[in-house]
Amino acid sequence: MNDVDIVMQDLRDTLNILINSKKSPKHTRKAFSEFTNLTQKLTSVMRKNFTGDKWNALEFEGWNNVTALFKKLRNYEEHEEIIKTEIRETTSHTMTDPGWEGVTLCTSGTIKDVNPLSDKVPTANVVMYEADPVTGRMTNIPVGAKRSVSYKYHLSISDSNKNSRPINKLLKKIGRKEPTHLASKCLETLEEYYEFYYKNNKII
Repeated sequence: MNDVDIVMQDLRDTLNILINSKKSPKHTRKAFSEFTNLTQKLTSVMRKNFTGDKWNALEFEGWNNVTALFKKLRNYEEHEEIIKTEIRETTSHTMTDPGWEGVTLCTSGTIKDVNPLSDKVPTANVVMYEADPVTGRMTNIPVGAKRSVSYKYHLSISDSNKNSRPINKLLKKIGRKEPTHLASKCLETLEEYYEFYYKNNKII
């Protein structure tokens, strides 16, 4: 097994680590950073191991907005700041009041100040309270029972300098900010890139 195969497998393994790190902001951040760095390392080892005249990554026609994003993220993390995340929290409440049984109400919000070194997912502890039917004022009676709380990590890139703005523009074009989604889509392209490399390499 050569270095190209090793780095490709490292990418696959790191994506799995990222997917399984949802309970830890720290491990999510570290896995995404490692995946980002490995995307560049793959092309580097391809250049070193290519048996033809010269490996040219631009000959691969599958590059897209997601792979362009990772290229910018690598440079941004190296020269600007460590890439951090925020958390989108959704809480479901199951109604128990007469006439409303089984109805589920959902509340969601974004937790922006996520400790990047924390092993514990923060929570906004959102609770819905009933209003008094006569006065309309809030009571201390919770609405239904809390059914579930779900979390989604989103990349948190400041828009304070010229180097971060192209990243946010790409994220807007892609329409998703979840590290797991972005890394999964990137790996799909890199798998095609990996096949393209071996089709053009003289020794397999």
